[in-house]
Amino acid sequence: MGALALAWLLGETFIAWRSVKEQHMPPSPRQLAVASGLFAFLAILAEYEPARNTAIAFAFGIDLMVLTKVLPGDSGSASIKANPNAVGWASIGDAGNTVVFPNGTVASTLIGSTSASTGTSASTGTGTSAAVDQTVSQYAAQFGWNAAQVSDWNKVIAAESGGNPKARNASGAYGIAQALGHGNANTACPSTGINEYGGFGLSDAQAQQANCGNPVYQLYWMALYIKTKYTTPSAAWASEQANHEY
Repeated sequence: MGALALAWLLGETFIAWRSVKEQHMPPSPRQLAVASGLFAFLAILAEYEPARNTAIAFAFGIDLMVLTKVLPGDSGSASIKANPNAVGWASIGDAGNTVVFPNGTVASTLIGSTSASTGTSASTGTGTSAAVDQTVSQYAAQFGWNAAQVSDWNKVIAAESGGNPKARNASGAYGIAQALGHGNANTACPSTGINEYGGFGLSDAQAQQANCGNPVYQLYWMALYIKTKYTTPSAAWASEQANHEY
């Protein structure tokens, strides 16, 4: 059983290492739970003497597949699937710099272009455009955030940027989410040098799109930021009201 315990520990370590390296965030609880369940099953199987060596070999084989990326992690090339109550996305596909919802809708088509929602779009009464509201609602649904949470998220957006993906304040904060200082060496917009979005589950390609003014990826980042720091938009809105920031 000592060998299986070692394989289990190595497996969880490799999963965490890959998630931090590729996604700049801890692995989702769901991913760790699935891995633990698999190793627990192998531990039970190993109690049967004739199957012990096979179970141990399979456990170390899993470690090797995780380490060599034969098994996808949270940032697998096809999709990210995480617990909707955990940090991460629920049933949202992530392919390169494209966000795809479970119904097949490509998120970048919801707004249509990076020039949308700059203050010229039709207002919905929240201070943001209908296109931004639609994308917010799509993202919120993936986390199980209800209509009240969507309303509070839109209030944060209205207070921070008015839904303008090109908004920039004196501190340098940029875009719909007014991100500041989260970029890395690979995320700056090539044409402007703006580099405020990054991490929180975005690929470098997606963050670069956000830094170039793409509202879809700015909202994608904002959702993950709120989930990580506040859990819900209502908590973020409470901070906005109290501190004029979130």
